[in-house]
Amino acid sequence: TCESEPIDFVFSGDVNVLSIDGLLSDPNGNLTTVQGVSCELGAQDGRISIDIIGGQEPYNISWEIFDASNPVLTPVSVSNTLSGTTNQVSPWRPLDGSYPGLDNFDGFSTLNGLPAGLYRYTIRSGSTCPNPIDTPFNYLRDVISVDDDNTLVISDGPYVDSKLCEGLPGLLILDAVNNSDSSAPLNFFYIDTNGTEDIGDDGQPVPLNGNTTKLDEDTYQILIDTPFEYGKIVITTDEGCGVEAEFNLALGDPYFSYTSPSFEQANEIPAREIVTFIDESEGEFSSLEWRFGDNSEPLVVNVSGTTSGVTQVNHVYGNSGTYYPTLTIYNEIGCSTRVTNPIIIGRGYSIYTPNVFTPNNDCLNDFFRPLFTGFESLTFNVYDNRGNLIYTEEAQDGSINRGDCPNTIDPQGNGKSIIGWNGTRTDGSNIDSFSPFYTYSIFGVPLNRVNDEQVIERSGIFTVLK
Repeated sequence: TCESEPIDFVFSGDVNVLSIDGLLSDPNGNLTTVQGVSCELGAQDGRISIDIIGGQEPYNISWEIFDASNPVLTPVSVSNTLSGTTNQVSPWRPLDGSYPGLDNFDGFSTLNGLPAGLYRYTIRSGSTCPNPIDTPFNYLRDVISVDDDNTLVISDGPYVDSKLCEGLPGLLILDAVNNSDSSAPLNFFYIDTNGTEDIGDDGQPVPLNGNTTKLDEDTYQILIDTPFEYGKIVITTDEGCGVEAEFNLALGDPYFSYTSPSFEQANEIPAREIVTFIDESEGEFSSLEWRFGDNSEPLVVNVSGTTSGVTQVNHVYGNSGTYYPTLTIYNEIGCSTRVTNPIIIGRGYSIYTPNVFTPNNDCLNDFFRPLFTGFESLTFNVYDNRGNLIYTEEAQDGSINRGDCPNTIDPQGNGKSIIGWNGTRTDGSNIDSFSPFYTYSIFGVPLNRVNDEQVIERSGIFTVLK
């Protein structure tokens, strides 16, 4: 056989970097890649049209839409696995005919009938290489935004009053802006959606113009006579533009349980042990609030921010007592409902009293009273230094409202409370003589008592600073 010296070959050609131009016209007559969604109510008429430049034909083009609410598993190349790929959760959904409401756009450079959103294209220039390397000459990926018209927008709200949450006639407030003509009148309608996204299930529009009051340039107050569990407000202009906003009054049922290591073993929870509260609410809600009944800060949880929709929170009670933790659930528009379950910590009751108070009507420490929990009934007495009874009070149902000055008892609160002594006699008259100190006595029947005769007694000395 004959063998020659190596021969060098040089191939050349004019291949430009891949890029795109627009094929659509904007209002000024300039070429653009995109036309936004028009202002008609429910419009889905956005368009994308591109002209591919550079690279080498044929072109392979695919499209995706950004949808963070429904991510998909996407294969991604990696070098440190046996298969060379791994699956990664991606918000980009392929427009290959599998995405609801949109056609298969693979291979197309013009897309019609688009809703507002982000669209990503991937272009690969034709190649016969078995393992091509992506370069600017054969690969291009970028994002195109299809925007809403925004002629008519709801800029704030809707906000509803508590009566609507209860299924009663009530008020709704929102801000609506007509960016084409702020002085043009708007038309308002209320529609029962029956809890589905299919507009074919919608009820007949209820005109609301007669129930609508314009409070200022953009703010409207609307009276809803018959609220729907699932509904939406529709606003239109006389020119045909429209916008809508859902406001669903539906709300689930709150429920929770609790546990701790000792509770699992002995059905008791000592003070200063971690207690786990488990949300077991059913139905529709978007956030929840925990109040643990011991004057600690409430804890708010956004349900959409949890992976399972079920939340567990931990809390520690520092002292024995009977507490009333409350779970409140909220829907998207602020309607709420709550449930309270008592929890016994340690022996189930506690009493704490200060040793001084300042009854000077500054709304700070104006009352001498015991702090207690876990009692079915409780009597509080105050005596001067000679042993004369000058004040007595029976505990009432409810909790102290420290926001009121002077303090009051909120009968809607949990447990029992005492207002306390403000430095005068029980009938409100002033104390005639000076006492260098005072004494108190407390007699209470605990909820979690060992027998029917058990009474807890406390007494002590305190002083008054004026």
